[in-house]
Amino acid sequence: KRATSVYLVDRTIPMLPERLSNQLCSLRPHEDKCCFSVLFKMDAAANVKEYQIVHTLINSDRRFTYEEAQTVIETGEGEMKEEILMLNELAKKLRENRFVNGAIAFERTEVRFEIDDKGKPLSVYFKESKEANKLIEEFMLLANRTVAEHIGKVKLKKETAKTFVYRVHDLPDPEKLSNLSQFISRFGYKLKTTGKQTEVSSSINRLLDQVQGKREQNLIETIAIRSMSKAIYSTENLGHYGLAFDFYTHFTSPIRRYPDMMVHRLLDEYATGGRSVDAVAYEDLCKHCSDREQLAANAERASIKYKQVEFMSDKVGQIYDGVISGIQEWGIYVELEENKCEGMIPMRDLDDDYYTFDEKNYCLVGRRTHNVYRLGDEVVVRVKKTNLEKKQMDFELIEKNGDYNAYELTYLAVPYLKETEEIVEAQLASESPYDKVTLLDSATIMRYLAEAYDRLGRFAVSVRYYKRAIELAATLYTMYGEEMQDSSGMIYNALKARNYYVDDDCEDIREQALVFIPKDIVDDVFDTVMNRRRNLKHDPVEMTEEYLAVIDEVDEKIEKNREYRGFGSCHHVWSLKTDYLAEKGITWHSPDVLNPRVRFD
Repeated sequence: KRATSVYLVDRTIPMLPERLSNQLCSLRPHEDKCCFSVLFKMDAAANVKEYQIVHTLINSDRRFTYEEAQTVIETGEGEMKEEILMLNELAKKLRENRFVNGAIAFERTEVRFEIDDKGKPLSVYFKESKEANKLIEEFMLLANRTVAEHIGKVKLKKETAKTFVYRVHDLPDPEKLSNLSQFISRFGYKLKTTGKQTEVSSSINRLLDQVQGKREQNLIETIAIRSMSKAIYSTENLGHYGLAFDFYTHFTSPIRRYPDMMVHRLLDEYATGGRSVDAVAYEDLCKHCSDREQLAANAERASIKYKQVEFMSDKVGQIYDGVISGIQEWGIYVELEENKCEGMIPMRDLDDDYYTFDEKNYCLVGRRTHNVYRLGDEVVVRVKKTNLEKKQMDFELIEKNGDYNAYELTYLAVPYLKETEEIVEAQLASESPYDKVTLLDSATIMRYLAEAYDRLGRFAVSVRYYKRAIELAATLYTMYGEEMQDSSGMIYNALKARNYYVDDDCEDIREQALVFIPKDIVDDVFDTVMNRRRNLKHDPVEMTEEYLAVIDEVDEKIEKNREYRGFGSCHHVWSLKTDYLAEKGITWHSPDVLNPRVRFD
């Protein structure tokens, strides 16, 4: 029923009992083992001159790890160096011949975990396929292809091949190839989607070569693989498109794949003159094996996902560079560049517009702003939360293609502002009298901190910094007769922030303001804010389509008049919006929720 071994991050579930898979059937050094082998005689150009498919007895002299064999290949030194180097030269020629014939070079980076004795992931690393891996791969492919040809390739036209188990890979879907071609054109790549099989496959290989080392490599390789058909087991030989083989099967791994075991049994059956087996029955077995293989692959992916979420569970709040790796109606999937962990930005968190899903072009498009999120877009995200049980991670979008969301940029800036605050306060504490430049810098930093906390909704903290900025500005005025730049806007924001969390007359702020700001300006600012105190506390207006259309119209008018800039004009802009909305019959509510884009600007 299992039909295949299952490889999870922290364990292997073998198809056969461990006593067979790891002991009796394993080629352990210096032990006689009964095997089914394909023996080749080859020339220096890797052409097969003769082959035999026979039962053998193997006593292994040495078991190499891939790393040990790779060291011999790279250095030319080590045990059995002549044999390993000769095999590697033959493997390179076999590989070259495959690609000349139209094979496709799909090589995905594999995610691996370093785990402790309790199975907890400590780090993530990536496994690359090196020459030692490719050496083994090429000779396994040669054995598998030869076995398939041995049974499936008939010598006479009238002769019918006996029923056999093939590993088949059909031609790619033309529509998917066309979509792939359109998608990669955004990155400046081209793909031939029609013509001879070798021409199309060569074009795919050129694409895969071109993306090597690029930020979009993993994404384009993923989309290219999705455009291909899935390889399955079948008694109907369709050839293997990806390998460019007319005949192919799985022969080399009967310990971990049941189709290989079926192939061994059929080879024995036919070698002794047996009749062709029931094709229908074997097709059912092939379908079962294909289904179980897919189930095992899903389990392996789920295991990796589980460990990725477990690995990221103590990194909530941290910020990473990523690439949009998937887009669905319910959100945007982002793959982190540092560790290939994937999480989702829920659609509900994209609250600056209403987005529609364009499935063909792999993107989300904003209805009003026409903002587009596409596969391959570079983004910066913060880990919002992890759910190990569901194997899910939620991200928050901070930046897209270098364009920061102002809220998130503010969040990033606060630690640096705090560090600067400590420096200027230390300067103030050490100087008497105060230096003019120090006072000005100090007041500016306090204002920036106040504004930052205001944007983050930390209104109580923001008022503290506003008051400190006003105090320093007043000292600057007293000592040097200079006002703080944008002082009216600063006072306005201090009052507005104060009104969010406390009901009082704000006389302490008024007194500080009057030290260095003319009374008529202070009164005007106070009147503007205090008259709106009640409205500022109301719930936000519902974002209806009509409302959004009005806001956009106001924004357009304000954009054309460039005089509305700086903190001092903030209340003027909102006044314009209030008046205009009133004309449209829309009730005024809190300006900070009226249009987040303007607030952040």
